[in-house]
Amino acid sequence: MKLYRWLLNLYPARFREEYGGPLEQQFLDDYREAHTTGARFKLWLSAVRDLAWSIPLELAHELRQDLAHSLRVHARRPFVTTFTIAILALAIGGITGVFSVVNAVLIKSLPFRNPEQLVVLSNSGGRMTESSAEFHNWRKGSPYLDDAAAFMVAEMNVSGASAPTRVAVAETSFNFFSALGSEPLIGRAFAPSEDVPGNDGVAVISYSLWQQLFAGDPRVLGSKLLLNGAPMTVIGVARPGLNYPAKASVWTPTAFDFARLPKSGVFFGRLSGAGRAD
Repeated sequence: MKLYRWLLNLYPARFREEYGGPLEQQFLDDYREAHTTGARFKLWLSAVRDLAWSIPLELAHELRQDLAHSLRVHARRPFVTTFTIAILALAIGGITGVFSVVNAVLIKSLPFRNPEQLVVLSNSGGRMTESSAEFHNWRKGSPYLDDAAAFMVAEMNVSGASAPTRVAVAETSFNFFSALGSEPLIGRAFAPSEDVPGNDGVAVISYSLWQQLFAGDPRVLGSKLLLNGAPMTVIGVARPGLNYPAKASVWTPTAFDFARLPKSGVFFGRLSGAGRAD
């Protein structure tokens, strides 16, 4: 009987108040008259079938009555109704905005290794990024950084397996992905010899651009891209969600190739133990 009472609780409250007692008494009487296991099984089967059919109907009937009553009440008070809807819309919008920020900053982890160790620095007119050799000598000799990578970003026209599109292209030093701690999903990152002029005609593309231009074809490695008319060979596809810096869709090891675009020395680094505050 406890199970039957629990099932009756699925009815709306007003229905239970009026019919719950008679239904329970009727089931109890029928149960007492069922002397065999087979008869009791049939009784339970019939009761469950009736409840499964009637409970949704009663809930729908209750919902229709409540909605009709609410509409009648609010129709007589249009100002209050409009004000309430506006407040709810503002509250929902505010909560959604706050959650988006919290999700991006605190909940959803960045696609980097140990992101709390990363810092972005700016080269203010020094010679550090004038050549690959100078930059790499500097980063290897820094006592405060475990590693550092140079980059600059520019909007470029990109064409490949489909129509040209305009995307952000990050020109980097060869160690960009290893310093960031995010190796490509497929293919490889740049080799040490590929951030020098004349040997930097390779590119890693973002996961979304891979889907857009190549429809996710795993044979994309070795395909050709044109960046503002300059041919590049695709050697890797970045992991989903990686678009650093500046929502980049293509990365090339051309940070020190000054014939391509003017450079404004920008780099990021990964703090070493000596450079982190205790």
